[in-house]
Amino acid sequence: MSLTRITSGVVGANAISTEKLANGAITSRHIANTSIELKHLGSSANQVAGINTITANVNTVQANLNIVQANVNAQTTNVNIVSANVGNTVAFTANVEARRVANIAGAISTVLTGDLTVSRALVSSGSGKIAVSAVSATELAHLDGVSSAIQTQLNAVEARRAANNIATTFTDDVIVTGNLIVNGDTTTANSINMVVQDRMLMLANSATGAPAADVGLLFNRGNQGNAAIFYDESAKTFKLSDTKDPSSNTSLFPVTASNLDVGIVTAATLNATAITQNGATLDNLIGSNVSGAISTVKSTDLTASRALASSGSGKIEVSAVTATELGYLGGVTGAIQTQLDAKESIAASAANDFITFTRLNANINVVSGNVALGLTQKTNVITSGGANTFHIATPPASNPTTISNVQVFIDGLVQKPKTTSSDNDYIYTAGSGLVTITDASLPSGLAIQITALYPPS
Repeated sequence: MSLTRITSGVVGANAISTEKLANGAITSRHIANTSIELKHLGSSANQVAGINTITANVNTVQANLNIVQANVNAQTTNVNIVSANVGNTVAFTANVEARRVANIAGAISTVLTGDLTVSRALVSSGSGKIAVSAVSATELAHLDGVSSAIQTQLNAVEARRAANNIATTFTDDVIVTGNLIVNGDTTTANSINMVVQDRMLMLANSATGAPAADVGLLFNRGNQGNAAIFYDESAKTFKLSDTKDPSSNTSLFPVTASNLDVGIVTAATLNATAITQNGATLDNLIGSNVSGAISTVKSTDLTASRALASSGSGKIEVSAVTATELGYLGGVTGAIQTQLDAKESIAASAANDFITFTRLNANINVVSGNVALGLTQKTNVITSGGANTFHIATPPASNPTTISNVQVFIDGLVQKPKTTSSDNDYIYTAGSGLVTITDASLPSGLAIQITALYPPS
């Protein structure tokens, strides 16, 4: 059957119903585009279109609901994770609190609520707590750069210092621009000339408390003893004296008072009325002493070079003891007789007398023999002045050839010639005619007597 075309004329209402159309009777190929519009359709057709639209919308909403459900599921998962994390946070907070409470009683307990002293090195206290030390941060910083044990390095420096302090000799000039402090016991200056810029010199600078020792200057005079200008603490006065005390003494004991030459003293600078003592002038002082012990020496001189004594009238007078004899007391430290008695008993004295007698007897025998031989005896007497070598008397022709022909006496005491290792008081040299006392030096003022026997001329 041939196709019947539907023209554009109007189709009456209900002209085409569903029962009049076979399934598939109208397909999209039978309807041109835009040939049927919604207005050409009945209400039922609109309902179908609306249903289709709603169905499409429902499908869209369902799709959206599915997306929403997926998002809800994702959010639920996140909520579960957050819930789990909240549980863990509570447990962690409990653990932190328990640990904090436990640490309050530990080393940190000393610094929980209060600050430490600023800029100090930290240490553990005797109770094991955090504490500040006496070491400042600046001092602690000095450890920066230390490369090994400090004490080991200090010990090495001390060893070098001790080794260097044994003795140091400088062969050239030494200039000290700062202060020089010498802590040794003795400072010796062997310079020829010493120039001192100080206007004031302080002796005994380290003395403290009540003074007990003398203070002053000693002058070395070789074998003649020392001279001293010092303040005698026991006498509370200045003294100018000769003394035999060494520089190591803290108290000096003068042998004699030294002379003082101050040049010319004129009346313009010194007169009897210018000098006073306790309110009295020098004239008054001299006049009041005329009748005292000084009266015997007021206007006349004493016998020269004698020891002084008080007379039976209590006046000053000279004794029979010469100044030389008095000088022999120098260096005596105790009663002379007591020392002599202790050194020589009666038995020893008798033995010495016998030895002296034996020597004299032998000397007499020698002299007698020499007389028989025609020998000539001469004696030379010398006063010692510190030397120990002396000439025998001028011989008639030649010197004695043996030491047995030379005899030596010192202050009357026989000296033993050097003939053996034990007899060594003096040595005789025949070629020069010299006698040498084996002592290195003799005190001044001794009487040296040399007796020599010469062969016939």
